[in-house]
Amino acid sequence: MMLKIYYLFFISILVNTDSISQNWYKCELYFKTGEVKKGIGQIYEPNIRFKANEKSEVNKYLTSDVDSLIIEYKENSPVKMIHINISEDEIHYKPNFLGKLLNTDSETHFVSRIINDRLVLYSHICFYGQIEESHQDYYLQRNNEKVKFITSFRAFYSERKFRRIAAEYFSDCPQLVKLIEEKKFTRRQIVDIVKMYNSFCISNTE
Repeated sequence: MMLKIYYLFFISILVNTDSISQNWYKCELYFKTGEVKKGIGQIYEPNIRFKANEKSEVNKYLTSDVDSLIIEYKENSPVKMIHINISEDEIHYKPNFLGKLLNTDSETHFVSRIINDRLVLYSHICFYGQIEESHQDYYLQRNNEKVKFITSFRAFYSERKFRRIAAEYFSDCPQLVKLIEEKKFTRRQIVDIVKMYNSFCISNTE
């Protein structure tokens, strides 16, 4: 009986995959070829689903073919996102069953560049259709080095884990590490942490 229930559940997901993904967002795609497309879309890495308007047919594009995009997850709040490579061992978020079904697993991501300085801070946000499952992970890149995961804003992410990762990454700035270890800074203050590192720590280590 239980096997039959699981089977019917799986079939219903396959049949209703499009209905799961009904949230379309106003967006502009800027392709590496120089072509620009404006309409509505969804990001399901490594694909982008795009329509010129609500009644148009759906086209799929690879994220690797798009240089950047502007998307409005919230009305009148456009966010510019760029395409970067993040190695598998640094990807914090692992797709759940639905994510895998929708083919979201990828080593490339669209991210928003929050701070563009000597130490760059990226934010990666994903939304999953009507389910509205979202997460926000943060990555750092210094001097064109490998992109590194630093923290997540997901509800159950550990502050202790953040302090351990941050202490290792910012080890060249003992003053900052001390503030983090003393809990003067938390993971949700990552923007302030990176600003402090750029304005104080780097200037003192160069």
